[in-house]
Amino acid sequence: MDKAEKMTGPVRIVGIVGEGSVSPLKSTPWLDVMLHTVSILQLRLLSSTRKLYTELTIF
Repeated sequence: MDKAEKMTGPVRIVGIVGEGSVSPLKSTPWLDVMLHTVSILQLRLLSSTRKLYTELTIF
């Protein structure tokens, strides 16, 4: 189990930016940054859920 999997507490991502503003990372619009972050978190949650389901069905 890696470090990211050990974290189980709630996560809050807060961003207060104006419409059309860009992040300092590659001048990407903040909306794109946040949508990317959400998709990565969803993939990790889905992966963790599948792993747990697989472990539970083995028994």
